[in-house]
Amino acid sequence: MKKRLSDMYPDSVRERAEFEYEGIFVENAEMSADMRRLSLTLTGTRPIGERELNRITRELLDHYMLDDISITTTEEEPRGSTTGAADRAVSTVQEESPDFEGTAGKLGAFAPQLSELFDQRCPACSKLLRDCALSHADGVVTVSLAHGGYLALCRNGAGEHICAILQETLGFSAQVLFDGTLKAESENSVTAARREKSAAESQKLGKERQKFPVIYGRSFKDKPERIADITMDSGRICLDGEILGVESRASRDGRSTRIFFPVTDYTSTVMVKLFLMDEKPDKLLSRLTKGTCVRVRGDARYDKYDNEVTVTARDIMEADREQREDTAPCKRVELHLHTNMSALDGITPAANYVERAAAWGHRAIVVTDHGVIQAFPEVYAAAKKHKIKALYGVECYFVNDGDGAAGEELPLDSEFVVFDVETTGLYASGDRLTEIGAVRIRAGKIVDSFDTFVNPERPIPSEITALTGITDAMVRSAPKEQEAVEAFLAFAGRAALVAHNARFDLSFIRAVAMRHGFACPVDAIDTVALARRALPGLKNHKLDTVANHFSLDFRHHRACDDAAVTGEILLRLMQMGAEKGALCVSDLDTVFGDREDIRRAKTWHQIILVKTQAGLKTSLSWCRLPTCAISAASSPAFQKANLFVAGRGF
Repeated sequence: MKKRLSDMYPDSVRERAEFEYEGIFVENAEMSADMRRLSLTLTGTRPIGERELNRITRELLDHYMLDDISITTTEEEPRGSTTGAADRAVSTVQEESPDFEGTAGKLGAFAPQLSELFDQRCPACSKLLRDCALSHADGVVTVSLAHGGYLALCRNGAGEHICAILQETLGFSAQVLFDGTLKAESENSVTAARREKSAAESQKLGKERQKFPVIYGRSFKDKPERIADITMDSGRICLDGEILGVESRASRDGRSTRIFFPVTDYTSTVMVKLFLMDEKPDKLLSRLTKGTCVRVRGDARYDKYDNEVTVTARDIMEADREQREDTAPCKRVELHLHTNMSALDGITPAANYVERAAAWGHRAIVVTDHGVIQAFPEVYAAAKKHKIKALYGVECYFVNDGDGAAGEELPLDSEFVVFDVETTGLYASGDRLTEIGAVRIRAGKIVDSFDTFVNPERPIPSEITALTGITDAMVRSAPKEQEAVEAFLAFAGRAALVAHNARFDLSFIRAVAMRHGFACPVDAIDTVALARRALPGLKNHKLDTVANHFSLDFRHHRACDDAAVTGEILLRLMQMGAEKGALCVSDLDTVFGDREDIRRAKTWHQIILVKTQAGLKTSLSWCRLPTCAISAASSPAFQKANLFVAGRGF
């Protein structure tokens, strides 16, 4: 039983297909066992042109995702009527014998009007009858065309329309055939151009197939989209990405196989699924491997089992990996780089880095792993292979064991100003001072003190008020930060500054000086560092912990009291140093060295680069004591003093 061709189209375009392919029927249809090839036999009440067949082929290929489609028609070439003719199209309206007496003059005069009358029935073809000539012989009316368009006239049933016009206007019925110029020269040139274009496209597609071999399904030219933009409503999509892994599962009866592989384009990742029926997956799995870049066309939908959006693949091709490029005219040299030898901070082998740097045109590259130098041999071999200069370094865990005395060569009985600050928060750049307290120490005794509130010009947070007891009312009439800091610096004079955790307190003083454009001291003696050397047995070295160790009672988190107790702690620590032979402040860095527990010391990251061959040899012994010790994080910690001793050639 014949079916309309439009029935093979989806609902969304069926109405359009019914209009465009009216009168075309499917006489026979056969689908191959693998559901990838289709054979059709079409018949119709009107001729089916070559262009129309090509369009039907493209549409059915795309809709059914086929590899190939074969279409045959019941007629070898289109005719002007449903009855057909050997050389020219003939339309028969009535079989009765017409009376042609006196019609010659009528037809001759009627020819110029035929185009206008035909326009009412078929506007699209009206101009094709312009300048035509009409003649009759043996009961047949011949229309001699002057501008071609024979195929278009046949496709639109022009013969039947002309028969009806002749019947209505001249009062006789006859057969109609077309003669004259059936195809214009322009049509021949257009057809040739289209064939050339089609051949060029086929050649281009062939090159693309060679460039991007098909892994599964058939070749396609869809433009890929970002995986991050794919949603459950995306429908048919195309994506490019790198395969992160492949998993396959066979059904219980062994007749089907399911293949799963996540694909990423580094905007997001999506799971791609492929279902094989009665096919061996070994050859396909050999091409779907981890790290392969593929282009996938398929359907995106929400998977209720996985509770995520997945893509069911219909076609898979190989794809080029998009490579980043360094387009800078002056190439840089990378001086900070972690390989997979850096624990929890690098995953790429050193050889890959060297290869990429050479491809980008870099002259050299430096590898600086965290506390290890195991990548050096790999870097050397890769640099030799790719003809790029290799530089060696390490990002060490540095212990600044010389920051407590601030490098001062002052006698222990010199004059010191011990200070402390209270603030609205922890950050000098955004928070403000609320109080500054200080005491003056001369000849081992506290001889003077300084204390002032500071107006922060903003509300004090409630948690700070709960901690320090300083309220907005207490600072409302206090001097502003510039006046308060200048008064403190005037009190300090040329004396050495001292603080407990000096980095924090001094940062607020420096921030005020920078905001208002005046000079201030850049360094201070830190009693935290001194306490760590002198009292390594304490669980921590906070101010109240050290004060309790020395049995000092004070009111914590008020600048005046904190400064006073810090002064007392300094005096006790200098007394302990003097008992060990310390004569000046800088001696306090060394006299307690045998008691310091480097494993509990605070470490800082510091990049060290090898400068000479001697430095490279020295670096090989870095992980051996006493050059470095093992910190609490099980990483080599480099002490300042030992590092400068062993650091020749860096």
